[in-house]
Amino acid sequence: MAKNNKDSVTGEVKEVFGVLSDNGTARKIFGMVAWNDRPAKAEIRTIVKKQDGSEMIGKGIALSDEELEALVTAYKKKKKHDDANKPVDFNDIFGAAPDIVNKREHGQVTKDGFVVLQETGELAEKAKKYKK
Repeated sequence: MAKNNKDSVTGEVKEVFGVLSDNGTARKIFGMVAWNDRPAKAEIRTIVKKQDGSEMIGKGIALSDEELEALVTAYKKKKKHDDANKPVDFNDIFGAAPDIVNKREHGQVTKDGFVVLQETGELAEKAKKYKK
């Protein structure tokens, strides 16, 4: 695993729980990292691939269990905020029901723009009155 021997500080990645990003020369990981033979802690770290192929532990942050829980809570709050403020993408909505898109494209809509879902029966007769 990746090690860092700079200034007699030694670090070792003991376990990787997930790779957050990877650009080919550096990876950002979430895992357990031990420094100077102390017990490993949960950390988010950059692992840099050196030219000789070896890896070196780069900058990052250690997080206690309480800090991880606070981070997860904060992320969920951010996600909820982002989702609430996300503009509605009607292509996603109509993409879930391709028949609706097809009918809209073929003019099967009322004068108010509602899609006529039923082509026969009493409702269809009423809808015909409102077609463009």
